[in-house]
Amino acid sequence: MPAGAAGATGGRGPARPAAEDVFRDAEPHPLDVPTQQQGVALAALDSGRWSLEPGTAALSVRGGGPGPRDALGLVRELRERDWVDADGTVTLVGRHALGRWLAAERD
Repeated sequence: MPAGAAGATGGRGPARPAAEDVFRDAEPHPLDVPTQQQGVALAALDSGRWSLEPGTAALSVRGGGPGPRDALGLVRELRERDWVDADGTVTLVGRHALGRWLAAERD
């Protein structure tokens, strides 16, 4: 076999693109179980201890207590899953996610 005839794969079959992203189409799912931080945020938003300025990612803490470390990222995650709407209200899907998180915390 001439030099280089095996190609980039060394004769082991067709080459795969080196930077193939197998998760490129993966999206957050509304039926995910919230992480600890997401569950705390959903509970705080649902109870009114935290509020979200409509149309922004600015969280306000009411009545004291700590706020989230990464509010912008957290709000983005909650909105991507449709757990919080544009006005900062916990959606029905968000309330169900909160229920899944609470159930998982009890186990």
